[in-house]
Amino acid sequence: MGLEEYWVAISRGGVLYGAGFFVTRHFVVTSVGCLPDACLGSEVELRTARGLGLRGIVDEIAEDVGLVLVHVVVPPRTDYPTPQADRAVKGDTWRAPYRPGPALPALSGTVDDVVVPGRAGDARHVLPVLELAVRGGEGASGADDYAGGPVQRHGTGQDGVLLGVLLEAECARRLRGERGDDALAAGDIGGVIDAFDTLNPSRLLGLVREGVATGRGRPEPPAFDEPSPEQAPAATGRHDGRAGTRQEKVAAAAETAEFALQKFQDWAAAGIVDERDLPPYRIAMLNVVVEAAKGDEALD
Repeated sequence: MGLEEYWVAISRGGVLYGAGFFVTRHFVVTSVGCLPDACLGSEVELRTARGLGLRGIVDEIAEDVGLVLVHVVVPPRTDYPTPQADRAVKGDTWRAPYRPGPALPALSGTVDDVVVPGRAGDARHVLPVLELAVRGGEGASGADDYAGGPVQRHGTGQDGVLLGVLLEAECARRLRGERGDDALAAGDIGGVIDAFDTLNPSRLLGLVREGVATGRGRPEPPAFDEPSPEQAPAATGRHDGRAGTRQEKVAAAAETAEFALQKFQDWAAAGIVDERDLPPYRIAMLNVVVEAAKGDEALD
């Protein structure tokens, strides 16, 4: 089974709506436009690149970044690929493995830039945007048909590594603000993970530290820079995200990321989670350290 065959076709009532892809073994990401009338709990039909039919249930809708998370109901002993993930950099070559139809081309090209937009209006999330040049000089005309599908690295020793999700043109314009135009764009996979509470590593870490609060819904995630003294390593610097030197902030972020990465690895070793699900979480946790070093950390 090919490592690139982690995309799925999404339909409802037998009507094809678009594409998505496994971001972990039990969750598929797609665009809002692929499920225009979906609400939480809606059922959808998924078909893998190899033709396996699966049942999905809409788990979260992140309207501000135009994405939907679908929980996959996996039958026992069912096997299919899940992606390895990495951060895109300017100059990467990319391709989109999903095509809406056999007569349509497979999109590919280069990453022109990676843009981290500001938080617009009442948006809850900041989604870094990959600005994509399309090989052959084609524009983004008709690209909404590809929206929700994966963008992966191509033409290197890391072919098939997941970089992001293709965005609908309107969503890409909104996220890029003044830079908005009709150029093809994708959402960075680290930002995609952070957009969903179910996948967000800070929320997962909060569940480990505090336990699931019965009857109270999902607990709020703890601040990355305030690890529990019982479970996190001792601090080497101040852990106030709004005070302290940049070095102290980076040290605090690194300590928490190290703790979280080890915890995820422990889960995998214990069989609580699948080892194949971990790369996107690792990407998101390391992003925390990178953002602290760059001074881009969110102080919500």
